[in-house]
Amino acid sequence: MTSATWANQVVRDQLLGSVPWAVEPKLLRQIALDDLSRFDAAMLTTRFCTFLQDGSSKEEAREHFAAELSALEETDRRDIEVLYLQDDGFEAHWGTDSAVSWVSHAADGPWRLILNPAEAKPAYGDPRPWRSHADELTDLGRHFTETAVQALRTWKPNDLYGISRATDCAGSTPCWSTCPTSHQPSKRLSGW
Repeated sequence: MTSATWANQVVRDQLLGSVPWAVEPKLLRQIALDDLSRFDAAMLTTRFCTFLQDGSSKEEAREHFAAELSALEETDRRDIEVLYLQDDGFEAHWGTDSAVSWVSHAADGPWRLILNPAEAKPAYGDPRPWRSHADELTDLGRHFTETAVQALRTWKPNDLYGISRATDCAGSTPCWSTCPTSHQPSKRLSGW
């Protein structure tokens, strides 16, 4: 499952978000860590748009982030260029929360069951048995937490919408903003 096709991504998303308890542990780990690598584009978008918001020109931003932009997959790079560098693109403030939005979506979507394995249950009855051991799920949760901490460091309140707390960003399930304390990577949380 290394091909970067649309169908491949759909299958990977389904395995990660819909039936993770049934996935072979090594494959689940690979899919989960590959999914987390997609955060890099959201984080770069946040940094790029914040740079623009702080008064830099589009050309200065393109030069400043040239190496990081060229390291992105073509579709991610094109998204940033089309959305934020073209004259008819979005204003930079629309991209400053990309990292927070990515983590919030991931916690409420594809990562929800990995972060909360007991929620993987049928309508009635006990939680489903997992092929992955609890310590493997905890380790994946730790990796997600490290990503969430990076996103939280970029978060800024948005007075326009009345958002003043990090949990306001998470919608109805603030799981992603609380997972740093539930998975406790104690050495990495200093300064968070």
